[in-house]
Amino acid sequence: EALAAAEAAAEEAAKKKKAAAKRAAAARRAAPKSEDHRRRISEAIKAKWQDPTYRSRMVNGIKRSAAGRRPRRRQSQADLARQEVDARRGLLEKGEALLSKARANLSALQARRAGGDESAGEAELKAASDAAAKAYDVVKTMQAKVEAAEQHARQFSPRGQRKP
Repeated sequence: EALAAAEAAAEEAAKKKKAAAKRAAAARRAAPKSEDHRRRISEAIKAKWQDPTYRSRMVNGIKRSAAGRRPRRRQSQADLARQEVDARRGLLEKGEALLSKARANLSALQARRAGGDESAGEAELKAASDAAAKAYDVVKTMQAKVEAAEQHARQFSPRGQRKP
């Protein structure tokens, strides 16, 4: 349940980020220009390129820019699998921290109860116990998902071993 909520929150954040980027791109677009205005711009640019000084500066700038650029490399399946493992491990760590807090809360309530503190009611103890049980279930599920992701990543590494 907590895992599903975390994944849903991550998807929602990604959607919001994508929508914001789309709005920003739309804001950067220039206003539509008339046919006459576009023709005048075209003529002005053509005239600039007829100037040898302008042409050489532009050509040299383009060459310098292209020389400093590295070709974009597509991510390999192995890289994507490693990223998936890392993401799942991060979620597992968060789940383990949640479990640790839930267990500490339960232990504290039990200690108060054993010490004779009547303010630690039965309902509060049951809620803490349920929270610890749910956190435990989340951790077990995430451990299985991490193992599955690691097994998938091993397919892409030499000798079936994932590099740390």
